[in-house]
Amino acid sequence: MKKNIVVVRTLTDFRDNCSDLDFKECLVVYCRVSTKQQIKTESLNDQQRLGIEFYQKDKQFKSFKHIIVFREEGFSGDDYNVNEESLIKRKLLPIILSNIKLFKHIWVIDTNRLGRSVQIISYLTIEFSKHNISLYVNGVLRNLNEMGDKFLIQLMGLVDEIENEKRFVRGTIGKLSSIRKGQHWGGRHLFGYKRGKRNGDIIIDEEKSKIVKHIYNMCNNGESIHNIIEYLKNNNINPPIKNGLWNESTIRNILRNETYIGKKQFIVKTMKKVDKEECIELGHYEKIEQNDLPKIIDDELFKSVQKRMKKNYQTKQHINRCKTKYLLRNILFCGNCGRRMSINSNKKRNIGVYQCNYKVDKWKNRVKEDDIECGLHRTKSVNIKVVENLVWNELVNILRDSYKIKEKFKNEFLKTVYKMRNNPKQRIEEIDNEIKELKDKIELVEKRKIQIIKKFVTIDISDSHYKILMDEIDSEIDTINNDIVKREIEKSEVGGDLRWYDWLSEFDKKYTEIKDLESIEDKRKIIENHINRIDVYWDCITKTHTLKIHFNLKIVRDKRKKIGKYQFEISEGRNYSDINDINSNHLSRKLNNKTTDKLLLPNHSTVTDLARFRG
Repeated sequence: MKKNIVVVRTLTDFRDNCSDLDFKECLVVYCRVSTKQQIKTESLNDQQRLGIEFYQKDKQFKSFKHIIVFREEGFSGDDYNVNEESLIKRKLLPIILSNIKLFKHIWVIDTNRLGRSVQIISYLTIEFSKHNISLYVNGVLRNLNEMGDKFLIQLMGLVDEIENEKRFVRGTIGKLSSIRKGQHWGGRHLFGYKRGKRNGDIIIDEEKSKIVKHIYNMCNNGESIHNIIEYLKNNNINPPIKNGLWNESTIRNILRNETYIGKKQFIVKTMKKVDKEECIELGHYEKIEQNDLPKIIDDELFKSVQKRMKKNYQTKQHINRCKTKYLLRNILFCGNCGRRMSINSNKKRNIGVYQCNYKVDKWKNRVKEDDIECGLHRTKSVNIKVVENLVWNELVNILRDSYKIKEKFKNEFLKTVYKMRNNPKQRIEEIDNEIKELKDKIELVEKRKIQIIKKFVTIDISDSHYKILMDEIDSEIDTINNDIVKREIEKSEVGGDLRWYDWLSEFDKKYTEIKDLESIEDKRKIIENHINRIDVYWDCITKTHTLKIHFNLKIVRDKRKKIGKYQFEISEGRNYSDINDINSNHLSRKLNNKTTDKLLLPNHSTVTDLARFRG
C-alpha cells in the first residue's frame, strides 16, 4: 500500500499537516544537517529518500499509512545544555520526544544525526528504551534494551563527540593563525574595506572609504550625528547593510572603530560550548591585536573625533540628569540678586549644592550694568538634599493644615458623589455597562490563556516562558475581577445618604499618599501644582539661610470661623512661608547619617487634626 508522505520543516508544518493523523499509524524519518550551506546540498534529500525507501520496501510496515519526515535544517547536533529548560535546543527533535508515547518506529541514517555528544545520545537512548521505540540506523534495527547495541550506540556518540572536539580545536588553531597574519576572519567586511584577490586579504574600498572620511570630517567640524544621517540619506548613499538604514548606532560604530586607523583587537575563546564572557572569566581565551591593517583615517583626526564625541556625550548626560534628578530645579532663586539658582553636583568630590549664577555670568560677561551685585558675603550655596527635604516637609505640613485645601478637596470630591447619587438610575446603568465590559475583557484574556496552553502542548514555548505567561494572565484576571467587585460595591451604595459620607477620611488617605511619595517625578508634580518660586537668602552674620516659599494660593495659616450650625467661613492666609535659621552644613551631616533618611515631620495621622474641621 502506498503511504502518505508528510514533510515537516517547522513547528507550523507539524501543527497544520499532522494534527489530524493517527500517530499510531505513522512512521518517522529524522534527517538533519548542521549548517545553512549544507541545506543547499543533496544530503537532506538523500537522507529523506533512503528513509522513505526503507519503510516502503520492508513488509513489516505494510499496515502503516503515513511516513512523517522531520527535516532539521541548519541545527547542530551538539546542542545539549543542562542549564536550559529544554535539554535539546533543536526545533523538531523535541516534537518527536513530546509525542514519543505515540510513535513506535524512528529511522536515521546515522546516530550522529540524533546528536554529537555523549549526553544527548545517552538521554535519547534512555527515552527510546523506556517507551519501546524501534530505532533503525540506516536500515539496521538497534535493540536499545540489549546491552551490546546500547553500548555500541553510546560508543559511537563518544567517538562523534571526540571528532567534534577535534574539529573545534583545528578550527580555533586556523583562526588564530589567520588573525596573527593580519588576515580577515569571518563575517562581513567593515564598511570602507573589501576582500582582496587572495582569501583573507583586506584592502580599502575606494568609493566607500571616501564616505567614511566624509563622516569623520563632518563630525570633526561640529556636525551632529543627526545631520550626518540626513546628509547620507539626501545623497542616496547606501548603508553598510543591504536593505538596512543609516541610524545613530551605525554612525557611532563607524566613528569609534579603531580598524579605520589600522588597529583591531580579537578575543578568541578556546573552549567549546562555553560563551565568550565565561571563557574570559576562566582564562580560556587568546587576545590578539592587529596593528598593520590598511588605514582610512589618520591618527590625529581619529583622536579629535573621539574627544568631540566624549564631550557631546558628557553634555547629553548632564542634560538628562538635570531633567530628572533634582526636585527644585528652576524653582529656586537667589534672594539677593533674583537670579535662578543653578546646580553644582559632583559625586566623586562629594559636592551637591544649589548656587547663585552671578560669578559664572560675570566671568562670561553676561552681567548688565543695572544688575544687582552679588557673590561673596551676599549669597552662599545651599545643600541640595537639605533644601529639598525642608521644602517638601514644609509643603506637606501646609497642605495638611490648610482649611482652604480641605474645603477644595471636599467640594471636588463630593461633587462627584452628588452627581452619582442624584442620578442613581443613570449611574447604575453606567456601572452595569462597565461590569459588562470587564467581563468581556475576561473572556478575551481566557481565550489568550487557551492559546498559550495550546502552544505549550505543542512545545512552541518553554516551560519557564509558559509559567511566566500563565502567572501574568492569572494576575490580569484577578485584577479585572477585583474591579468588578468594586463596581458591584459602588452599585449597592448608589442612592445612599450623603450626610454620613466621611470625606475627611478620604482626605486623610490622600494626604498620606502625598506624604509617602518617594519618586522625584511624583513629588515634582505636587510642588509645581502649589509652589510658584522659592527665594534663598543668606545671612553672613549668623551663617544661616532663609527660604521664602511663594505659593500659588493663600493657604499658609488660613483660618476658619463658625457662622452657624455646621456652617463655617474660611478666611485667606498668606501665600508665602518662611523657613529660617537653616544651618546647611549641620543638617547635611544629619542627612548623611545612615540612621536618618529625612529631616522630617513626625509620623502622625491627620485624623485628630481633621476632626476639628467637623466643628
